[in-house]
Amino acid sequence: MKKAKYLFLVIFLGLIIVTPIIGLADDSNTQNLFSRTTSGCSQITNFSSFVNCAIKSIITPLIYILFGVALVYFFAGVIKYIAKGGDEDDRRVGRNMMIYGLIALFVMFSVFGLIKLLADTFPLPTGSVSPPRF
Repeated sequence: MKKAKYLFLVIFLGLIIVTPIIGLADDSNTQNLFSRTTSGCSQITNFSSFVNCAIKSIITPLIYILFGVALVYFFAGVIKYIAKGGDEDDRRVGRNMMIYGLIALFVMFSVFGLIKLLADTFPLPTGSVSPPRF
C-alpha cells in the first residue's frame, strides 16, 4: 500500500511539473524569454542600460528560482506530512514546512504585487538623466 501511495505521489508531482512545460512548449513569446538581444544586453552604453540588463538577466531569473524553491519546499512538506502519517513529530515537521512554504509564497507574491502596483502607479522616466550644471 505504501508503494502505491508513493507511486501516486510521484506521478502527481511529475504531472504538476510537466504540465506547464507542455503548455508553454509552442508559445512564440517564450522563445525570446531568455534571449540576450531582446533584453537589451547587447548594447550597454550607460548605467541605466547596465541596470536594466542586470535586472532582466540576473535578478528576474533569481526571483523565479526563489518562487520555485518555495513551491518545492511546500510540496516537500506535503510529502512529509502524508508519508509520515503515523508519527506525530514528523507530521508536525511536515505541517510546519507547509506553513513556512505558504508564508514564503504569500510574502513573495505580495512584494511582487506591491512593486508592480507602485511601478505602474508612479512611472519613472525612461530618458537619460543629465548631470547638474553650475
